[in-house]
Amino acid sequence: MAHHSTAALTSATNSSRLSIWLHRSTLWLFHSLLFVTPFLFTFVTDELFEFNKMIFVYGMTALIAGTWVLRSIVEKRLLFQTTPLDWAIFAFFGSQLLATILSIHLHTSIFGYYSRFHGGLLSTLSYIVLFYVFVSSVTKKQLTGFLLTLLLSASLASLYAIPEHFRISPSCWLLDYNLTTNCWSENTNPKYRIFGTFGQPNWLAAYLSMIAPVALVIAVSKKWSVALRSIAVVAVLTAWIALLFTKSRSGMLGFGSALLVLSSGVTWLWLKEKKPPFFSNFSLKITALVLSAVVLAALFFGTPFSPSISDFLSRTTNPDGDLAASNQVPQPLNRLEVGGTDSGEIRRIVWQGAFDVWRRYPVFGSGVETFAYSYYLDRPTAHNLVSEWDFLYNKAHNEFLNFLATTGVVGAGTYVAMLGMMGWVGVRVAMSARSAPADRALSLGLLAGIAALSTTNFFGFSTVTVSVLLFLFAAWLVILASDQDTVLKQAAQTPVKSTSQRNSLAWWQKAGLLATSLVTLFFLNQVHTYWQADRLFAEGKKYIGAGYLAHGLQLLTTAVQRSPAEAVFYNELGEAYAQAALTEVQSGNASTAAQLAEASAINHTTAINLNAHHLNFYKAYTQSLIRMSPLEPKLLEEARFVLEKARTLAPTDPRLSYNLHLVEDSLGNSEKSLEYLQETIELKPNYASARVRLGKYFLEQQEYASASAEFSYILTYIAPDDASVQTLLEQAQASSSAESAKK
Repeated sequence: MAHHSTAALTSATNSSRLSIWLHRSTLWLFHSLLFVTPFLFTFVTDELFEFNKMIFVYGMTALIAGTWVLRSIVEKRLLFQTTPLDWAIFAFFGSQLLATILSIHLHTSIFGYYSRFHGGLLSTLSYIVLFYVFVSSVTKKQLTGFLLTLLLSASLASLYAIPEHFRISPSCWLLDYNLTTNCWSENTNPKYRIFGTFGQPNWLAAYLSMIAPVALVIAVSKKWSVALRSIAVVAVLTAWIALLFTKSRSGMLGFGSALLVLSSGVTWLWLKEKKPPFFSNFSLKITALVLSAVVLAALFFGTPFSPSISDFLSRTTNPDGDLAASNQVPQPLNRLEVGGTDSGEIRRIVWQGAFDVWRRYPVFGSGVETFAYSYYLDRPTAHNLVSEWDFLYNKAHNEFLNFLATTGVVGAGTYVAMLGMMGWVGVRVAMSARSAPADRALSLGLLAGIAALSTTNFFGFSTVTVSVLLFLFAAWLVILASDQDTVLKQAAQTPVKSTSQRNSLAWWQKAGLLATSLVTLFFLNQVHTYWQADRLFAEGKKYIGAGYLAHGLQLLTTAVQRSPAEAVFYNELGEAYAQAALTEVQSGNASTAAQLAEASAINHTTAINLNAHHLNFYKAYTQSLIRMSPLEPKLLEEARFVLEKARTLAPTDPRLSYNLHLVEDSLGNSEKSLEYLQETIELKPNYASARVRLGKYFLEQQEYASASAEFSYILTYIAPDDASVQTLLEQAQASSSAESAKK
């Protein structure tokens, strides 16, 4: 009897050890997720930054969820902690699920728009799973370790990005051992606006504006350790300098909203309790020093809303000076907030289109992440007059309007409600007299971080890293507010009682452990396969761009085999086959060219069949048909059909009517060609190519006054220095004078 008791105790102890090991593994996986995600990028995928971060989050979610389920099986109970946010989170996820089911394109709504990836139903599910595993696995005491991980990661991310302002790029060194920023193109060079490991200045700014208020409250709160507060001071200062170098107006507004939340909370508590809520005299000195450093950095380097001291003095001494006199570098013109049309004007136009999409799909929207498809039916004609008129907008550049357009009033409403509930939980902790001073400070910092993200999202959209932080910040607030901290701690450490004297793990537990492990490995393999497909896709595009068509086609074909439901791959393959067909035509190999042309058509058609709402697929197919038309002139008629189909998706796109003009002109349909050309100019009056062709048409028809009017318009309003148009104008005027002389 004693022997059986000893065996049962040993077995129970082993089971308890397994449970504790799984719990510790979960914690370390969360630390890894928090620390590593901001740094993930690679040069071997088609999208360098967000794709790799999303893949990493998917992989970590599979591992974290797997350890969670394994631990539940070992402990013979569901380790699920209810929270005050449950109804809000479930309602939000329910809205996303319904919007996905009713979506105009199911695949996009599940996986997200290709090149953005984040935002689909699968990513939202991942963030929610992470939230619930975290609140069910982490105690209040363990939050300190996660804060340390967060601040270390943010400090290093800032330090990685800051040198880019001085034309030193760690990323370029990783690519080709060159520390300059020359590995980036001029239009994306971080020497103008840093982006570090995030790929876009506004994305880095959103992350920093979330982190900075959390670091600030830790730096000035008297209850944290000296070591943690020291790291927090470093995190605040490096994040602030990096934020200045992003030159992001939305990021600065986000940081401003965070400071407003912090100052309001501190002031209210101070007035209520007649004493500093979580400061000491020493903390106040630290606060003064940190804020002084923040102000001095803003004065020295300038902000998106104010010049640096040197620029101000330069403008004062050289009021009529040019860019060189004020020490400024000309900015690239492809950024939404730099150069070209003012970003505020562009946003107003896109926002109007988003409202129009919502009017068509008021309840559940057009489908999660389908803005790139639904917007173009409602795209305002005013969009044709901005500098980014030919860009494909796959986001509404306002997270709230994006939810409204793609998930309707239900999705947008539940998203706002979820944010509101997060705020309510945070306020309850911050304002409760029973809360410890450190908990109050941290809750205010987390609230400020969520407010900062909401502000940046109002002028843009969320990305992978900040979405992970949003749900983890919410989890931290729940843990701070939870009365179940002791229960959670016991859940992490209490051994499992043996149900058998011979083995504490029953057969069904062993089967469950095996099944869960296999399912986890399956999901990890699927994630890896998805990543590999994109890597092959990117590599194939590079080889084709370099002129190695055969090898590029082979790589793209393999990518399609790895991910056969991805329409983007077929579209690229169709363009590559068209390019190969044209090469064979030029070489005189008509038979081979015909086979390649057929392959191009098959792949383009497959892409459109997989996603009939993607405007770019129609444009790409049209270009391929035009490219292959020397092989078979009838392909122009197919191009006309494709363009007409595309116009049903985007009736205000002048590029479509212009291409229809070119096709009809090639087919000899001059009357129809002229009709499309005039329609193009009505949609986009400053379309220089269209006006040049219309002017040349009038020249051919000997309508010299009309020709002169077109060329004059171009020189007056579009391209004043265009020598070729000036020559055409002089020709039209000379012909007009000669005709008048004859009369």
